[in-house]
Amino acid sequence: MEKKYYPEINIARGIAVLFVLLGHSFPDAQTGFAYKECNWVFDFCYAFHMGLFFILSGFVSSAKLFEADYRIKDEIVKKIKRLMVPYAFYSFLTLALKIVFQEYANNKFGFKDVWTILLGKNPNGGLWYLWNLFMISLIMLLVCRVIGRLGDTTKSIIMIVLGLAFYICSECFSFTYVDRLFQYIIFYNAGIVLAHYYEKIKDKLFYMLPAITGMFIVFVAKCPYLDIPSLYFWTAILGSYGILTFAIFIAKNKESKLFKLFSWTGDYSYDIYMLSYFVQVPIRVVCWRILKLPYSIDVVLMFAGGLVIPCLISQFIIRKNSLLKKVLIGDWK
Repeated sequence: MEKKYYPEINIARGIAVLFVLLGHSFPDAQTGFAYKECNWVFDFCYAFHMGLFFILSGFVSSAKLFEADYRIKDEIVKKIKRLMVPYAFYSFLTLALKIVFQEYANNKFGFKDVWTILLGKNPNGGLWYLWNLFMISLIMLLVCRVIGRLGDTTKSIIMIVLGLAFYICSECFSFTYVDRLFQYIIFYNAGIVLAHYYEKIKDKLFYMLPAITGMFIVFVAKCPYLDIPSLYFWTAILGSYGILTFAIFIAKNKESKLFKLFSWTGDYSYDIYMLSYFVQVPIRVVCWRILKLPYSIDVVLMFAGGLVIPCLISQFIIRKNSLLKKVLIGDWK
């Protein structure tokens, strides 16, 4: 299966990272929301955006995995370079900063906890994604090699059933350190299968009306005033479907401002995800805790700063230096 580039996947990634930033832009998210409306937006962002990231990660890996066209050793080395080198660097950088500025840290993390970094527990909350993506990638590299000679339909069924089994286990049991691995492998596998059949189903599956309806259902389900119990599986599927549909619609007009905006955020999504923590936390400490600026100003500054500053740093510093590209954003090309 030839690997193809679909601009809507990059656009979807660009939209998803904005939801990540917005979710990280509430200064009291970890200490208790002062406003229920903000809690509502926060819960809406977290209802689907990470599931979408795993779907997109599976999508871009599909061609290789579906055909089992790889050497496992080579792929593991690539995954270590792309995911675990930045994971290790940012983990210990965050640990050092938390120890120095421990009075301002919301989540304490000391030297006694260092060993848990190897198991995915991290002083930098957002890095859980890299560890879990690495582990899920390894699992599927092995699985796809084993089932590589089976028919396409059989392989698809195995991937989905395996993912669902892991997800059901995550809902029924508590697995220390690997809860998220169990929860998100279904979305990674869904991305693999989606990519394989994408050309055939794209025009038959993605429509604006059900996409808008699905996003509205997710938004209502997360209303704190209603307290509606909702399973993450469904909100992630509906939200991801909505964002992918919007991305497909935007990708139809390559001259539009939306296409250029979300293509740009998509191009820098990894950089934004990795660097925004080190921008948003100082803004929160200075503007929220020290200067005590109005809440709305804090949110705007954290969001804007977390978006613009990482992009500028990456464009003018990191991406111009081969060593920094390798260590900070896992780019070894």
